Amino acid sequence: MGNLQVGGEWDAIQSNEFRAHFSIQQSGTQLNGGMNCSHSGGTVKSESATGYVNGNYFEFIVKWNNGTQGKYVGLQNAGGDPDRGKIVGVTVDLLHPTQHADWTSSRSFPLSG
Repeated sequence: MGNLQVGGEWDAIQSNEFRAHFSIQQSGTQLNGGMNCSHSGGTVKSESATGYVNGNYFEFIVKWNNGTQGKYVGLQNAGGDPDRGKIVGVTVDLLHPTQHADWTSSRSFPLSG
């Protein structure tokens, strides 16, 4: 089984009305978003963003410049249309663990190999 191919620009649409924009560079299983991610219409920017994929599992941690740190984990949806291939999961603010939300990726992703 291959790994998710999540490189590029896409959004995590959250159940708490936030929409995080990711710009991810992928090298094998390693992910780097650096300072290229944002939310709140671009007013909050990432100070760092790193993660990994393992099969259909996605994990990405973003340190935001507003004093929060989001951990996004999810699995590729194997269900039917229209969400087949999208990543669905949960995000939690690691500095404020009671703050969490469900999320879905704005697009579908293939598996490599």
